[in-house]
Amino acid sequence: MLQSMLYFTGNYNTQLWLSPYLQQLLEGKTSVRSLEFIDDYLSLSLLSDRHATWNLMASIPQKDSFDYQGYLMGNLSTKFKHYWFYKLEYVLWKTWEDRLDKRFIEYRITSKNSIEHICSQNDEFGSELLNEKGDFFGDTFGNLTLLSVSQNSSYGNQDTGKKYIDHSKKPTYDSLKLARFFELNKEYVTLENVEKHRSEMIRLLNLHYGKLL
Repeated sequence: MLQSMLYFTGNYNTQLWLSPYLQQLLEGKTSVRSLEFIDDYLSLSLLSDRHATWNLMASIPQKDSFDYQGYLMGNLSTKFKHYWFYKLEYVLWKTWEDRLDKRFIEYRITSKNSIEHICSQNDEFGSELLNEKGDFFGDTFGNLTLLSVSQNSSYGNQDTGKKYIDHSKKPTYDSLKLARFFELNKEYVTLENVEKHRSEMIRLLNLHYGKLL
């Protein structure tokens, strides 16, 4: 799952994690945590990809790191980098409690390139996710998930309650983040629960990155 995440988040022609990983293999470091550390280091670097990779291989500590918490608190809508959705899928997969769940067992991290508003911007009944000022709140990370084009099309602009029904009948999860979202928001979506979901996703990332923070 970790290698799938790395493959789908990297440039297919320049898999930045590969050289540091080969170096670690030569040094006898073959644990999953070794590969996680490579991804964590590179994902938090503020340097260019080349400089970050060389610094990692030279064991140079990071002086400053990317503020992913502030980034994920933004309202970037479909401009959020796909990496953070993939990262969460791996973290969620790694920490999933019910590992005997058939839908979880069948789940795989696959190529996805379509950011979906879970509570649609223009759903079939005209419902909108508005804050106290009357502004659309659905562009936050809490109301978004990464799907394949076909998965996105299957949900379309349906009301969230219908999306939940479709989601619950599928043989496996389209997205673990989406599954966690629907644990809080089933037939009806609230701002409070969207914010709660976003906070929970950031908390899981914080726990994952704990050794670097």
